[in-house]
Parts: sequence; structure tokens; C-alpha cells
Amino acid sequence: MSTLESILSEVESRGITLEPNGNNLDIVGPEDALTENLLQELKTHKVEILHVLRPNLHGCSIVELKGLAGEEWTDIETDEESLEALAYTVATRRLREQGIVPDDYTSIIICEQCGSVPMWEGFPKESNSCVWCFNRISGKPVPNIQKACESQQGTKHSTNRETLYE
Repeated sequence: MSTLESILSEVESRGITLEPNGNNLDIVGPEDALTENLLQELKTHKVEILHVLRPNLHGCSIVELKGLAGEEWTDIETDEESLEALAYTVATRRLREQGIVPDDYTSIIICEQCGSVPMWEGFPKESNSCVWCFNRISGKPVPNIQKACESQQGTKHSTNRETLYE
């Protein structure tokens, strides 16, 4: 059992509840439940505990995010907006690597390399390259609007996630 798991187990066994409150950790429980030693452990591992308790890391683990952030981790780990942005970026990249169109890719652009592809609002309507080019170069799927439409045998339809997959 890891140190963090043992701390959380002890917290639970003592009837203590931990609640994230921004970058703070609220400790709620019986008066005599919190020992000086446990309080010190909670202080030492506060950032890790907050990461476990925060629900919106887009399926990314703290270990993964810490590794990707490198030297910038100390700035990111205590800033909720930066942490959320990093997690969102990683989750979006994972979707793209599978050829899945992220929900916020609501524009269709023309990439000279990939053809008609979905992108986020505000991306130039025509471009020499795009984020999907990384997939194309590495042999991963690239959603192509024109091919998806042609495969529908001329049927007119709106573009949505089902029609964007190749």
C-alpha cells in the first residue's frame, strides 16, 4: 500500500472527510480524530490528496501530468486552471491520436496535406498543415469530411462525430 493510500485509509477509519477547497484541503471530522502525526502527513501530501479528490482531470493521472510538465510541474500542481488546461490538452491529444474528433472541434478547415478536417473554432479556414498531420505522418487515422460524405453515397447530412470517422 502506498503512503497516500495508507493516509487516506487512516483518514477514513477515523471518520474524517477531506474536501478540496480551491488549493486548500478542508478537514472535517470528530474533534479527537485528527492526530498531530496525521495532520503533518496531510500537510506533507496535500497536493497529491487534492489531485485525487479533484474530479476533472479528464482521465489523466497525476503521475502522467507530472511527467509531461517536467520542470514546470511545481508551478502547475498548485494552480487549478493550469492543471485543468494541461489535463485537457493531454486528453484532447489522446482522442486525436485515435482519430476521434474532440467535441470542441466544430469548424471544418481545408488542410493542404489532410484535406477537409474538423478543427476548433478560430483555426484558419485554410492551412498548409494541421494537428491531424501528426496522425497522417505516423499512420494514425485522420477524419476526413469529404471522404465521410462520399461514403454516404451522395446523401446530404450534417457533420457530426459519427460521420467524421474514417
